[in-house]
Formats: sequence, structure tokens, C-alpha cells
Amino acid sequence: MSSPFATPALRLKNDLEGGEDVWAFVNRLRIKHNAINHGQGFPNWSSPQFVKQAVINAVTNDFNQYAPNTGLLELKKQIAKETSLKYGNRFALNENNIQITNGCAGALDCTFRAFLNPGDEVIAIEPFFTFYRTQICHSGGVLKTVALDLKFDLDRNQQIWSLDVAKLKAAINERTRILVLNTPHNPTGFVLSLHEMQQIAQLIRAYPKLLVVTDEVYDRISSVDVHHFAALSADTFARTIVCCSAAKTFSVTGWKIGWTLGPASLIRCINFTSRGHSWSVNTPCQRALVDILRHAQQPYQGFPTYYAWLNDMYSKKRERMLSAITQSGMSPITPNGAYYIMVDASKYMDILRAQGVFKRLNLKDPTTYYDWQFCAWLIENVGVAVVPGSAFYDYSKFSAQSKFKFIRFAYCTSDDTIAKTAKKLKLIAKLLQPQIASKL
Repeated sequence: MSSPFATPALRLKNDLEGGEDVWAFVNRLRIKHNAINHGQGFPNWSSPQFVKQAVINAVTNDFNQYAPNTGLLELKKQIAKETSLKYGNRFALNENNIQITNGCAGALDCTFRAFLNPGDEVIAIEPFFTFYRTQICHSGGVLKTVALDLKFDLDRNQQIWSLDVAKLKAAINERTRILVLNTPHNPTGFVLSLHEMQQIAQLIRAYPKLLVVTDEVYDRISSVDVHHFAALSADTFARTIVCCSAAKTFSVTGWKIGWTLGPASLIRCINFTSRGHSWSVNTPCQRALVDILRHAQQPYQGFPTYYAWLNDMYSKKRERMLSAITQSGMSPITPNGAYYIMVDASKYMDILRAQGVFKRLNLKDPTTYYDWQFCAWLIENVGVAVVPGSAFYDYSKFSAQSKFKFIRFAYCTSDDTIAKTAKKLKLIAKLLQPQIASKL
């Protein structure tokens, strides 16, 4: 930067040197080429009518001024009540256990800023949501990662994501301040099992200063049982901060209503960082969420609850999206939760590299990574926008031998959109391998 007044804070070093943000990269190309969005994870349908009516009622009833810094009391009580039931009434939760935040991203940011000192290490399961890296760095922390493994499951006859707890044990040390557990997991859809959580709980007992931060924004979207680390025992609850959001559950990603939940002594620290974050959170949407959470427990569209309907809807979409991807000639890794699918597209990336379509790899420029280049090619030539898988990994670990083979599909789209995408994806083989296209 030429002007001395424009000298940035040192905490921005990685941001400034990291090149174009992946979301800006994908969305810029998507808009330019009018591609179908399977990249950024927001639904392309209307929110449920009871959700929209709740916020209309809130505005009409004049819930339009600042809310208390910690959040509307009625909302915090409702969340405490529902979470108590979710945890089997093991803990006496109340409003002091909750801080309302600007979405789950705000919950995570306020949590990191409340508990990290310069040099503190944070371990995240890799691949990880892109915001973690930025927020941890800005809070003075040092990001460390433990990668999920891919293994072949004989019972399911397919590859699945797996966490090697021994690798996690090797990564934790006396400098580790926070362990982030995102389950259901973005971007893979991996869901931690009860056994894996119990292993982790046993492991961290040797580190009394270690906090666990759970990102549970997708806990209502899963084809398998979702367990809650905080609910395992009094010991795990005492050292866990849960980060949640209404965004994905109710198809309102623009509302940015989230919360942290945990022991009152920990939440009190987040009360302070939230004051500097935004002071207070959208009042009408907070008030609306009180009614929405109550309504969601009632029968909905022939299902016992809204949540049961939601899971059924996403289960069907997942199968449609998996079918579309498989028929295209790419190899999806079947997820258990959230609404994303990681896909091995290396077959087509190799063809494009051999044809000389891709630019030369430059490890300092993510846009030259093969998965980024494939995503750009897919948007420009096929009309489908997805996210490069490497964006969810630690760039510092990459080398010329790195396998940039994954792309991420979001399937929070209408059935008509998935059907259109299925047709478009078949163009890949036609464009690259005519001999394969005849078999599809």
C-alpha cells in the first residue's frame, strides 16, 4: 500500500497475502456466468410461512429498538428450556447460560476473543470452515489442524470420513487453549459418534486449561444421531462453549441470529466481548425466534415436528444430489449430516491438466490450485458453481505434491434446481470425454 495511513494491522497479514477470498472468487464467477449456486450454503427457497409471520408480528408489535446486550430474556429462556430437554435435563440451564450473537460466526468470534491470548493454540478438525482461520488469527491465536481421514467402510461399501483420535492426541499440548469440534461438519457432513466424543472427553482430562468450542449450527440436519459433547457429563459441560444458529434450521441465513451456551462463568466472559462486537443483535428477529422455536416443536406438514420434516426433506435432497453427482462421473463421499457433499473430481482435473487447460500451479496463489481452476472451469463451461475443497484446509501444509482433488457441493436447493444441475453436470463428460458420455 502506497499511503502510510493505509498500513494495516499485523493481524491482517495472512488475509492480505492470501489472495482472493474463496467466496468472492466463486460468487464473482457465478454471477458473471449466471451459474446455478451449489457453492455458498444458503437455501434458494422461501422460509416457512410460520417463520415469516413471526418476524412480521414482531415488527408490528414494535420490537424494533435495541435489545439488551446479552439478548432478549424471553429468547434466552426458550433456548435454555429446549437445550435442557435436548441434554436430557442433566443441567439446570437458565438465561445466564446464554449469550445471543450475530449468527454462529459471531458466536465463534466472540468466544475466541474472550479466551485467546497471543500465541495460544487452537486445534480444528480439517477440513474446517474458512472463518475459523481468520477469527483465530485476529484473536491472536495460532491455528493447528488435525485432518479427517478417508477410509473404506465395508458395511456401507463406500468411503467415509473418519477421525483418528490418536492424531488428535498427538496434536494437543500445554499451549492448546481451545479445541473446536464442528459436528455435523462443514464441509464434509461428518458427524462425531458418541464413542469418538467419549474418547475425546477422556483425552482432554489431562489438560485442565483446555476449552472445547462446539460449532453445532447443523445439529438439526443429520441422517444419524447427533450427540452433544457438552451433555456427556458435568466435566464436559464445565469446559464447553456451544455455538448455534437459527440460520440453517429455519432457512433464514440473512437474519444472523445465533447464540453461545455454556457455564455462566464462561458465558459472562463472552458477554463482554459481544459488547465490542456489535453491542446488541437484531431485536425483531430475536423476538420472532421465540415463537419460531415453540412452533417448531408442533406437528408440521404431516410430521410430528418441524424438525422431523426438515430432516426428511434434506434426506431426500441428499439422495437426489448424490445421484446427480455420481451420474456425472465424479465420486461423492456420502455425508451423514449438514447439507454439503465433498466430491472427488480428480478424474476430470487430471484430464484438464493433461489438455493444458490449467495454469501452472503456484502455491502462493490459491486461484492456481487445481480444484480452484476446476471450479472456475465448471462455472464457465457447465454453469454450476461449487467451492474448491482446498479452501477448507491449511494452505501452509500444501506442497507441489498436494492432491487438490475435492470440490464441495451445497444441496440446500430446490428439487427443480437439483434436476437442472443433474443435466448440466452430464456436460462435463461430453466436453472432456465423448467416449464416456455415451455410457452415462
